[in-house]
Amino acid sequence: MNNSSGKTTHPSRRLLILAGLCGLLLLGSCYQKEEGCLDIRAVNFNVAADKPCEEECCTYPQLSVKLEHKAVYPDTVFPFRYDSLYYVASHPDVKFRFHRVRYYLSDVRLSRSNAIGRVTDSLTVYIPQSTVDTVPVRVVDDFILADRDFLQAFPLGTWDGEGAFDRLNFTIGLDEGLRFSDPLKIPSGHPLAAPIGGYNWEDGQGYISNFVRYSTEAQPGDTISVPITSPVQVSLILDPPLEIIQGYNIQLTLYINYLAWWEGLDLSTASPEAIEQHYTTKAANAFYQVEVTFN
Repeated sequence: MNNSSGKTTHPSRRLLILAGLCGLLLLGSCYQKEEGCLDIRAVNFNVAADKPCEEECCTYPQLSVKLEHKAVYPDTVFPFRYDSLYYVASHPDVKFRFHRVRYYLSDVRLSRSNAIGRVTDSLTVYIPQSTVDTVPVRVVDDFILADRDFLQAFPLGTWDGEGAFDRLNFTIGLDEGLRFSDPLKIPSGHPLAAPIGGYNWEDGQGYISNFVRYSTEAQPGDTISVPITSPVQVSLILDPPLEIIQGYNIQLTLYINYLAWWEGLDLSTASPEAIEQHYTTKAANAFYQVEVTFN
């Protein structure tokens, strides 16, 4: 008699196993893999998808900026409006009203000690040179043309950056290198395109970083226009740091106090040159609050 330690499978059990394997194969052949965006950085990342889209289907976070225009006094805050009378604490007897304030914002960045977050979109601008008419230069396309009459959020482009950032940096105005670039070669509808109304471009001056038009209560018929060409760098500390969440659109809301620009200045006697010089020392102080929303 031969003893064997091996196990013998009954023929009926073999049939059951074979039938089960066939069933699994049939189920697998009927299952349709779901196609979708598999990039976790994308706004439309699909956790249920098991097959990447054949064409570019991922959409990535967009950065937009909204401005809250304010006139801030020690005991109250008003919405900033044209034609309303205002004063600054240093000269309470000098009442003035703005008829237009229109300015550029550019070079918008969030930063920390070892990283910078910003949009990745770019634009070709045409810079005058001595040897040829203009030279094309690629720059980051994050330009805003701001005015208290423009109440919408400004879309800046595709955002690149994540984690905690402790500073918001931007420029009021344009870099000096862009000042004399050709607005006629910028696509229509862009903030740098040929301006309508003459507020932010003047022959011989180039782009105007901030155009201010105002009058005083004492001389309401004497409207004073101040085209400011000097850009101003702004660096705001974010405390607590701003945590950028991966895969969401970002909206930064900046609160600006227009009266802070003129604190310490007598607008009834100051020359346009004195106004611009004063403005460049005060402009960065006007931004006093930053909020962020994700969607």
